[in-house]
Amino acid sequence: MLGRIRFLPRHFTIRSKMIIAFIAVSLISVLMMSIISKNVYTDNAVQDFKRISDSAARQLHDQLNDYFLQIKYTTEGFIGDRLVQNWLNGSLPPMSAKMEKAVEEKIEEELTFYLLSSCRECFGIFLVTPDQRMISYTHLPVKLANTEQNHWIKEPFTDSTKVLAMHESHLLSNRDIPVLSLLLPVFSIENGALIGRIVIDIHFDEIAHMFSNSILGPAGTQFVVDADHTIVYHPRQEWIGRHIAETELAALDMDAAIDQQSLLQQWKGNQMLVGVSKMKQTGWKLVSMAPLSEMAPGIEAANQATLYVTLFVIMLILIVVPIMSNRFVRPIHRLVRVLGKVEKGDMQARVTVQRGRDEMQILNYRFNRMLDQLDHLVHTVSEMKVKEVEQLLRQKEAQIQSLQHQINPHFLYNTLDIIKSIAYLGKNEIVVDMTHHLADFYRYTSKSKQMEVLLRDELNHLKTYLAIIHTRFPTGFHSEIIVNERYLNGYAVKLTLQPIVENAVKYAVEPAGGIGTIRINAYEVQNDLVLEISDNGKGIPADKLKELEQKLDEMNQHRSGQYIQDRSLGIANVHARIRLKFGPPYGVQIASFPDRGTVVSLRIPYTKGQDETEKDA
Repeated sequence: MLGRIRFLPRHFTIRSKMIIAFIAVSLISVLMMSIISKNVYTDNAVQDFKRISDSAARQLHDQLNDYFLQIKYTTEGFIGDRLVQNWLNGSLPPMSAKMEKAVEEKIEEELTFYLLSSCRECFGIFLVTPDQRMISYTHLPVKLANTEQNHWIKEPFTDSTKVLAMHESHLLSNRDIPVLSLLLPVFSIENGALIGRIVIDIHFDEIAHMFSNSILGPAGTQFVVDADHTIVYHPRQEWIGRHIAETELAALDMDAAIDQQSLLQQWKGNQMLVGVSKMKQTGWKLVSMAPLSEMAPGIEAANQATLYVTLFVIMLILIVVPIMSNRFVRPIHRLVRVLGKVEKGDMQARVTVQRGRDEMQILNYRFNRMLDQLDHLVHTVSEMKVKEVEQLLRQKEAQIQSLQHQINPHFLYNTLDIIKSIAYLGKNEIVVDMTHHLADFYRYTSKSKQMEVLLRDELNHLKTYLAIIHTRFPTGFHSEIIVNERYLNGYAVKLTLQPIVENAVKYAVEPAGGIGTIRINAYEVQNDLVLEISDNGKGIPADKLKELEQKLDEMNQHRSGQYIQDRSLGIANVHARIRLKFGPPYGVQIASFPDRGTVVSLRIPYTKGQDETEKDA
């Protein structure tokens, strides 16, 4: 396995590869452990932060709700005053302008008393009627600005309490004073109708005090934004009233934080946990921010522990692996030395084998066994070479003797021509025809050594043979060749039809005294050509048929070349030659029917001849 490490140079030793591999595996393991622990710490920190931010939002919501309710309750005595009720609903009796001013001053005194006694953090109070009549008082020693500058002036009168963040002071001053406006509806004590409202401006110092008890750590921050992401409150007062996009907070993805409730984001080069919680009463959003390092201090500890473990593992590998690798490398060196001796021709060299289940000992044992078998094979091959040479010499000698005993085909053809001429002069037509057919028969079998011929030529050769058989059995023997003209220019294996017909003559016609019928036809099956030879003899005995089928099956399962050496050109020989030429599923099939005859089928690939191909084109 170490040899397959592609990124290591080939000239590295096994010891070097082992050290590098162990260091790589260890570093990968430590790195994975660090990543997993960091992810676990981060997930836990995110969950803790979400829980803390939600708790802080609920706490702030409860505090604001209690604070606003307290202010509302303290105004009930003032609102129930008869003079205030009459002024709001416009039911005061007709009076002079001086009297009206006196009434308004009286109501203003009530407002002043309320601010001084019940709401010291409130620096402005307004009593407003639906027709925009207004009486107000403020702590600040400045006169009131135009009422149109109050951002709540266009707020519709409703019967519910509303809280508005006012980002510009409604007072004429050299500086803007951020305020929070509480809009309280005023109802008639007689019929409960809405007759006006009280607007109380509350300084943000009180809200800042509520935020002062933040539980998000020293660097944690909480601020409030409205639905338009305008900052309602932030510890940095210069940001109050500005849109987030106009401040350094623009880098935050507020939409993602709102959708996921808590999110890990990059801000000013730090990983920050950002949580957003909605406040029900005001519709504002409380945004909590804290550095991940403060919320999950275990991450830094885990990183340091990972570094220490990595350094320790590397030192341990550098010390232990070289020592351990010697134990593995030393037997390999011994084996290499023995291989060097074998390379020089010393087949008796062996490796010392010790008992044990060590893989190297097993390798040494197998190596010695291999050398024993190799030595035996070398001697065996040498002996076989000698025997092979002797056998080749004997085969050459046999071939020479066979050639000496062969009849010259030309001498045979010349002799048959002489017999034919004599018979012709003697007017013996039977002998003339017989010698003519016999000469054509032997000329076809010996004129070409090619294995494939046209089906037309093979059938012509078969007709020559059948003509000889008809001469032998002139009355009782019948033959019929039914082959479509379009198959004649296809190709067939040479000398495959005649041997099968010869078998039919031998086993079906001759036993019946020359009385019988042989029929040859051809048909196409799935782009293959089937040549069928049938007779009407007694059929093949069951034991003989079984023997033939078994022989053909053995030829299908083993090499068929051994049957070619047989001098016979019978069914087995024909099947072997077709099988060798085309492979499965081609060859010979036999079907025999007792007392009715035998059918032998030759299946070969159907290849169109030249004439038929041109016709299709």
